Amino acid sequence: MGKISVKIDDIIEGIEAQGDMNSVYLDMDSGKVHYISEDAYFESEDGDDDLDGLSDWEMENVEMSREIMDTDRFKYLPDRSDVDEYGLMEKFIGAVEDSSVRNELKEAIQGKGAFRRFKDRVHHHHLENEWYEYRDSAIRAIAIAWCEENSIDFIE
Repeated sequence: MGKISVKIDDIIEGIEAQGDMNSVYLDMDSGKVHYISEDAYFESEDGDDDLDGLSDWEMENVEMSREIMDTDRFKYLPDRSDVDEYGLMEKFIGAVEDSSVRNELKEAIQGKGAFRRFKDRVHHHHLENEWYEYRDSAIRAIAIAWCEENSIDFIE
């Protein structure tokens, strides 16, 4: 495996795309980011070579999923647990200067529906730009740290 160089924005997009419906990996040989759907993963686990009825892109996704499972040249990108968006909201709230807004945001993140209420309150107080800049900066830092931990050169 030679040393690769990747665009940090590709890593950031991959981190943001990680979710219940797909997983994102970096090919350590090519530097390319691959998005694998949950369906492709399950198809490739079945080991069934009968891929009739799948579209070209679905078939490519299953084949890539198999390659990811069969080799060690792919690295799984950080996911939601690494990002901890709830923790980011708490830290952002702590940095809000207006104590009444800060208290309102603290209340908003309590219990079920916290993310929706938080975003509604952020919007209400015209703090969207600040929130998204804060969040984007935190995810960028996670991406950079991940690249450094894995000895991956990145390009801004």
